[in-house]
Parts: sequence; C-alpha cells; structure tokens
Amino acid sequence: MIDKRILNILDDLKIEYRIVEHAATFTVADADKVFGEWTPMKSLLIRDRKKKIYLVIMRGDKQLNFKNFADRIGTKDLGFVSREKLMELFSVEPGSVSLFGLIHENAKNVEVIIDENIVNSDNEVSFHPNDNTKSIFFAAENVIKILDQLGNNYRLVDL
Repeated sequence: MIDKRILNILDDLKIEYRIVEHAATFTVADADKVFGEWTPMKSLLIRDRKKKIYLVIMRGDKQLNFKNFADRIGTKDLGFVSREKLMELFSVEPGSVSLFGLIHENAKNVEVIIDENIVNSDNEVSFHPNDNTKSIFFAAENVIKILDQLGNNYRLVDL
C-alpha cells in the first residue's frame, strides 16, 4: 500500500505518474533485472563529519566519489547513515531510500543534492514510494516541484 501522502502530493501538483509493482529491488543491479533498458535513479542517504544528512539523487549508472563530492559541496568525511538513522529519518530499510522518504517529519532537515542532469532532461524518472516492491514513474522535470512541495533545502550539482 502506497502512503496516501505521496499520492496526494503528486495529485495536488497535477503530476502525471504511473505505478509499477515488481519484485523487491535493493540495488540498481536488481532494478536493471526488472526494468531492462531503463536508467534507474540512485538515492543515497549520507552524513558528514558534523552529522549533517544529505539525500543524494543521481543516475543509477554513475558512481559517487565521496572525496570529490565532499569537496564540491563544502564538507568532509562523508559516509552512509546507519540503518538506525535511516529508520529514524525515512522509516525504511536499506534498499528503499528515495525522494519520497522526505515526507516524514524527521526528514525535514535532510538536504537534497540532486544531479542537475536529471532535472534538465526529458527523461522519465522513478522512485520507490518507501516500498521497494513498487516504483512511481513521472517526468524528470517534476522532481523540483516535488522538492518544493516537501520543503527540504536542495541544491542542483553536476554529478
């Protein structure tokens, strides 16, 4: 069951979307097996040395170089958040992190870093609706509308 808050956001913003149910996908490699010719999104929840939390959204076929990325956003010592912190902020298990985790009240201080190439494309994107057995597909241009609606600070970065 998809959280009604997610569907309400999409409907309120008049975003056309489609929902696809599938076998659980925990990694980009899993998603490739399900969707084949498709560019998946990668959503990483990371923290810096000062315990600031970032949601990094990028193309699934790219790798994040933590050192270079930290330099680009002006921080140091990046690493993944713990499973406990992930549950506290997004109420999901590893493999289900996505843009839609930001609907949770505990996630309001998470800063989003999104690859500017995603939002500037004509491609369709998809994100788990906090459940890795479903994906919601919509036009990439709508990512910014969703972020604006959610209220989290975000930056567009060329990743």
